[in-house]
Amino acid sequence: MKQLTIVIRPSEAAMIEELAEDVLRKTMTPSDDFGDLVGIENHIEAIKSVLCLESKEARMVGIWGQSGIGKSTIGRALYSQLSSQFHHRAFLTYKSTSGSDVSGMKLSWEKELLSEILGQKDIKIEHFGVVEQRLKHKKVLILLDDVDNLGFLKTLVGKAEWFGSGSRIIVITQDRQLLKAHEIDLVYEVKLPSQGLALQMISQYAFGKDSPPDDFKALAFEVAELAGSLPLGLSVLGSSLKGRDKDEWVKMMPRLRNDSDDKIEETLRVCYDSYVKELLEDDVGLTMLAEKSLIRITPDGYIEMHNLLEKLGREIDRAKSKGNPGKRQFLTDFEDIREVLTEKTGTVTLLGIRLPPKKFLTTRLSLIDEESFKGMRNLQYLEIGYYWDLPQSLVYLPLKLRLLDWDDCPLKSLPSTFKAEYLVKLIMKYSKLEKLWEGTLPLGSLKEMNLRYSNNLKEIPDLSLAINLEELDLAGCKSLVTLPSSIQNAIKLINLDMSDCKKLESFPTDLNLESLEYLNLTGCPNLRNFPAIKMGCSDVDFPEGRNEIVVEDCFWNKNLPAGLDYLDCLMRCMPCEFRPEQLTFLNVSGYKLEKLWEGIQSLGSLEGMDLSESENLTEIPDLSKATKLESLILNNCKSLVTLPSTIGNLHRLVRLEMKECTGLEVLPTDVNLSSLETLNLSGSSSLRSFPLISTNIVWLYLENTAIEEIPSTIGNLHRLVRLEMKECTGLEVLPTDVNLSSLETLDLSGCSSLRSFPLISKSIKWLYLENTAIEEIPDLSKATNLKNLKLNNCKSLVTLPTTIGNLQKLVRFEMKECTGLEVLPTDVNLSSLMILDLSGCSSLRTFPLISTRIECLYLENTAIEEVPCCIEDFTRLTVLLMYCCQRLKTISPNIFRLTRLNLADFTDCRGVIKALSDATVVATMEDHVSCVPLSENIEYTCERFWDKLYRVAYLQEHFSFRNCFKLDRDARELILRSCFKPVALPGEEIPKYFTYRAYGDSLTVIVPQSSLSQNFLRFKACVVVEPLSKGKGFYPFLKVNVGFNGKQYQKSFSKDADLQFCKTDHLFFCSFKFESEMTFNDVEFKFCCSNRIKECGVRLMYVSQEENNQQTTRSEKRMRMTSGTSEEYINLAGDQIVADTLNLELSLGQGEALSSSSLEGEALCVDYMITEEQDKGIPILFPVSGN
Repeated sequence: MKQLTIVIRPSEAAMIEELAEDVLRKTMTPSDDFGDLVGIENHIEAIKSVLCLESKEARMVGIWGQSGIGKSTIGRALYSQLSSQFHHRAFLTYKSTSGSDVSGMKLSWEKELLSEILGQKDIKIEHFGVVEQRLKHKKVLILLDDVDNLGFLKTLVGKAEWFGSGSRIIVITQDRQLLKAHEIDLVYEVKLPSQGLALQMISQYAFGKDSPPDDFKALAFEVAELAGSLPLGLSVLGSSLKGRDKDEWVKMMPRLRNDSDDKIEETLRVCYDSYVKELLEDDVGLTMLAEKSLIRITPDGYIEMHNLLEKLGREIDRAKSKGNPGKRQFLTDFEDIREVLTEKTGTVTLLGIRLPPKKFLTTRLSLIDEESFKGMRNLQYLEIGYYWDLPQSLVYLPLKLRLLDWDDCPLKSLPSTFKAEYLVKLIMKYSKLEKLWEGTLPLGSLKEMNLRYSNNLKEIPDLSLAINLEELDLAGCKSLVTLPSSIQNAIKLINLDMSDCKKLESFPTDLNLESLEYLNLTGCPNLRNFPAIKMGCSDVDFPEGRNEIVVEDCFWNKNLPAGLDYLDCLMRCMPCEFRPEQLTFLNVSGYKLEKLWEGIQSLGSLEGMDLSESENLTEIPDLSKATKLESLILNNCKSLVTLPSTIGNLHRLVRLEMKECTGLEVLPTDVNLSSLETLNLSGSSSLRSFPLISTNIVWLYLENTAIEEIPSTIGNLHRLVRLEMKECTGLEVLPTDVNLSSLETLDLSGCSSLRSFPLISKSIKWLYLENTAIEEIPDLSKATNLKNLKLNNCKSLVTLPTTIGNLQKLVRFEMKECTGLEVLPTDVNLSSLMILDLSGCSSLRTFPLISTRIECLYLENTAIEEVPCCIEDFTRLTVLLMYCCQRLKTISPNIFRLTRLNLADFTDCRGVIKALSDATVVATMEDHVSCVPLSENIEYTCERFWDKLYRVAYLQEHFSFRNCFKLDRDARELILRSCFKPVALPGEEIPKYFTYRAYGDSLTVIVPQSSLSQNFLRFKACVVVEPLSKGKGFYPFLKVNVGFNGKQYQKSFSKDADLQFCKTDHLFFCSFKFESEMTFNDVEFKFCCSNRIKECGVRLMYVSQEENNQQTTRSEKRMRMTSGTSEEYINLAGDQIVADTLNLELSLGQGEALSSSSLEGEALCVDYMITEEQDKGIPILFPVSGN
């Protein structure tokens, strides 16, 4: 047979390749096994952007992060998503191998890759370079996981050019240096998840949902914290707690707090064994540890290590000497430290002792012996806090100490044997030290000394050899009188804080502290002369950096440096020696100055001046030479009448503030400060003329001034963005035909004489005209960018123009207390409006229909008579307040279809009779909502409504019909059956709708067998509460405790529960659910309230009607048996009360007593309880889910 040769032309080859890839894409769907992983999509999308899949070039990308952070999981999810786009693909995990046959190992790697990517198991590799040969023209996806061997990379993916166009090579590692060595510059760093994502992860592993149950939240937060938000830790700890109840969680927490989980430790130990030992032995330093993802060096130079890895290191160290903590290298456990110090068992092995600051104790529990540290010759780090008592001084401190951190140390001085040669940080705040040591010690390593508030400290030791000292903090050392002259040797000193050194009298003279940037002498009342300190190249020329000297409450009169904050000093004038040539900022706020200085000073370097609170200051000096001045703050200079005309020379001035300068009458008029952007004259109540000192102002604040007129020249302020003139009561008119093209905010609130308003410019976004006398709103057709409009208390306004329909960007609209407003336009729909507040518009009779997108609607104290049926179109409505609407008579039942409605308050709407129009209850239900008859033993189909309801149960939500005494029977029935949020309404008996009823505040519910197969038990509960007795307080509460089979469950419906003004008995009912437990047969309820509970009732939802009727009959018999002793509490559930309660607070609104008690009595005598016959035939009304 002759050989058959097939020739495929290039174009045909391309076509076949394209066809194959198309078939592959259509027949292979990505796995969705990773879809439930929290946060995975964010990682994948970010990596995709780095991969740049639309690019035709071959590209290598690294995924880098610490061990246990989820790199491999992310890689597998990414590979799953991208596989369908690549005909040739492979996912390989690097496995470390041992042996001397390096060539054989590399050939084995190549064979494994090609076998995987080409789908050929018996492929033969006899020489290097086959990967490049076989894949050079193929578009491949290769993902190499857990790589820590550079040779592995060079063998398999030496260069991107080895692979065909569009190929993507992804390398996962925790070694950043490996990626650099292989010249992979495109790197995605996997970071720890946020606190919210960590909680979501732990919840998924433990509960199988995105958030933990309410009573597990605190525990879940702590578990996430113990895991350090590390995904591996979250997975292990969450899985170990899955299926356990709260008691088991609580019992496991101490072990989780103190012990490393074996699975986490095992994973992290691999990292430790592979890197840490080798790295530390080679002394390669911190940079390499960071590149290996074992530590992180922040931009500020701090070193961070994941707490799980830190915990692992401690456990490894602990394992070396479990029985004798003194032989370990590091001690961080309080009990171990106490044992070593009290029993003097420390050894030369010990390098560090640190008690974590979070383990605070209220008293000192341990006694340290004078020789406790004697055996610890190599101790370098000692941080032990204030937990120790000493019978006498120490005789020994380790000579190699680098860090000594001992707050509240009881020693009077350090041991005479301590040499401090290696000491870098000495931190002994709040100590009892009187002195540190005698003589001169070799302090060449010392960089920081912090002895703050060591009240007994009388002297600082010789610092002659502390040439590297950078920070010296002696704040609050109240017995310190002076500093040693040897401080001049601290030529690297940057910060010196001696604030509140009450006895400090003098400084060494002629100090040359070239590096000093910060000196604080606040609260040194005995310091008479300011220290003559040479800072930088001269006594007035600061080096670059933070140069600030704070001198408060001091009495001094000479040796003044040039850069100072003179805060709260008592001089009336700056000293004549003051020479501010190099001064960049002068702060004399709160000063008693009457004037700054005489004559003209050279202020060529001055950039900022703050003279605020200088109430005696009568004039500002000549500033003609302050040509660099950018900020001038003169707030509350009440004696200042004007500014000098030389202010016109301040061409760089950007900000001028003169708030509360009540004596200010006029500003210069012949100046134009070309750089001025912010001018604040608020509260300068004597200022009558509009300031015209710059045409470049952006922000202008003139609140509470005496300005009566705005000139037409305001039109020259083309850059003006914000103009605030609140409470300018003399302002009567605004200029017309002025186009402020940049103005976005105009606030004229409280301008009570203002009657008219000009056309509104297109740029305006926030317009506030509250408490003005305007009678009509001008044409709004051009105000298309308006977002916030406030017209509160404009009592002369009767209507709004129809051009309000142009405000399609309006988000918030307020017209509170506009008592003359009678009607709103009806033919508009403001598509962006979210908040509408018409409360107190007492003449408004019709329900506002200017937008169906409203979320919060405030209509209290209006004359509205009906909530119309079209309320169902307000699908985004969450808050509806209509309390004290005395004319309100009808509320459409469609209000119960608004599933987003959390708060509806109709308190004191005493005219409300119906919650219906003209139809019957049943007809309304059938016509307008989805119904589920009680007779059908089925799960409510709108499961997501229940879930939503209880996910947000902690939010403020309720329906209130307090003091609505005229509610008819149908309305009461509709509210009772249809509302699944906490509800309040008048009533003095539990309706028969609640199949379990009892006098008093507790009862037991028998759970029918038909309910045990459901995932959740759903209840409605009701109580009858008496009015609040006098003297009981303003904010009583209602809470519920539920228990079964010894277990405790609570639900919280957070609400304002003000019962004070309910003068009659009220019903309060709510709905809630619990996860089903197959082992219980009954549920115990206990209701608690500061008001007396007369009756209580519960209904178990979605059980058969026959079971409900049987229980109703039993409850009626119990009620009849106890009717003669209704004042006495009968506990049908026994005496057990759940101890640990959670509040169930129901908002009851506010009201006032009726003038006619007969009206209340008549209304409350209406028998609205549902009889058994009615109960059989009437369906339950359920809300329809919103958009």
